[in-house]
This record gives sequence, structure tokens and C-alpha cells, in this order.
Amino acid sequence: MNHAETLASLLLQGDSAKVWENIQKQPQLSRLEVYQNLITPAMQHIGHLWETNQITVADEHLATATCDFVLSKLAYRQEKDNQTKKPCFSAWMGNSIILA
Repeated sequence: MNHAETLASLLLQGDSAKVWENIQKQPQLSRLEVYQNLITPAMQHIGHLWETNQITVADEHLATATCDFVLSKLAYRQEKDNQTKKPCFSAWMGNSIILA
């Protein structure tokens, strides 16, 4: 089973924790790369399974809902990471340095 099929299987099980764990095993990937290289191929595989009547509409809806949850978590994590990285600005005022 290739990576897309593995991720698709986890999505079809509705196991968001294992999907998240699977994504976290690839920390070098940007959010865009996660979308393009992990999520999209898995969802395309699920679409193929549905088209060929190997899964039901309910199965596909569960996988989509699970994927949506994981994508929300991924976006939240990145937003939270960005909030902890605050820029530091400095300026001279008279004989003092002001840091903000």
C-alpha cells in the first residue's frame, strides 16, 4: 500500500488522530506540500474508490469530514506557530533605545 492509500484508509476509518500522526511524520513538508503531496493524492484515491463503487457515499463523507478536521488543525497549528514568532523593532530616541 502506498502513502496515499494508507492515508486514505485512515481517513475512511475516521481516525483523525492517526491521520494527524501520519502527517506529523513529515515535519519537513510545508502546509502547501502537505496539501499537494499527502492530502490531495489520498482524497483522489478516495474519489476513485467511490467512482468504482468500492466505498459508499457515507464512507466518502466520513473521509471528507475527517480530512476537513485535520486540515483545520493544520491551519490552526501554523497560525499558532506564527503568533509565537513576534518581530522585534528598535528605534533611537535621544540617548535611549526603544524596543517594541
